[in-house]
Amino acid sequence: MADRPDLYQLAAAVRAYFDQVHGTRTDERVRRVLHVTEEAGEAARAMLGQLAWSPRLDGNPSHGADDVDDELADTVMAALLAMTGDPATVMARHAVKSNARLGRLPGTEVRR
Repeated sequence: MADRPDLYQLAAAVRAYFDQVHGTRTDERVRRVLHVTEEAGEAARAMLGQLAWSPRLDGNPSHGADDVDDELADTVMAALLAMTGDPATVMARHAVKSNARLGRLPGTEVRR
């Protein structure tokens, strides 16, 4: 996809804006972390809607795969905004740990 913003730069810029507008007190961080769970709940609801796993849907899906993906993307962005460290650094550190736990799967080499 052409002309897409760098996810980590975007998250860092949005978080800097939120920090400026809302501050960085503990209660603001709590709000941001709780927002991750809200977005995850919306992703779960979209998944259940895609599968029509609700008696109210009578077997008719209310959501599609794109809806689920969009809600998951909202969840990822909310998580990046809730981090106190640089999102790219935090995720790189996590990738290294995950890669070690998974036994260095092919195609998961760490790039420097």
